[in-house]
Amino acid sequence: MKKFLTIVMLMVLGLSLTSCGEKALSELSGAEIIEKAKADGANWTEDQWKDAIKGMLKEMKPMFEAMSKIKEDMENEKDPAKALAALGKIQEEAKKYEDLDKNFREFTKLAESSENGKKAMADEEWGKQVLKELGMPEDAFK
Repeated sequence: MKKFLTIVMLMVLGLSLTSCGEKALSELSGAEIIEKAKADGANWTEDQWKDAIKGMLKEMKPMFEAMSKIKEDMENEKDPAKALAALGKIQEEAKKYEDLDKNFREFTKLAESSENGKKAMADEEWGKQVLKELGMPEDAFK
């Protein structure tokens, strides 16, 4: 009986050590999330997809902040020539984030190919909450 309990304790310890060593999806880079989604996404729960979405949004936050700032500057500009220059700035800034945008589009396709991914992407209330938590505007994707 003691041997059995010792073996069970060691198994539980080993399991807890391996599960603690694995990062949450929201803590991975966009490329890592995409690779995991390709490999395991079909088996993810809705909560796992939400965690992955949150990770992708975290990675995209700097892009949204930069674009929002330029858009705000453009809207507040009274001189049409300067407003037009700000529009050019948006295009330049967008080029910096092409890979990020490409990753997000690929991730979205992966999510849409899974029932649980579709459910996670369609949960608007959760999405608004996450955008707020990350300090991003609710209309970030409109």
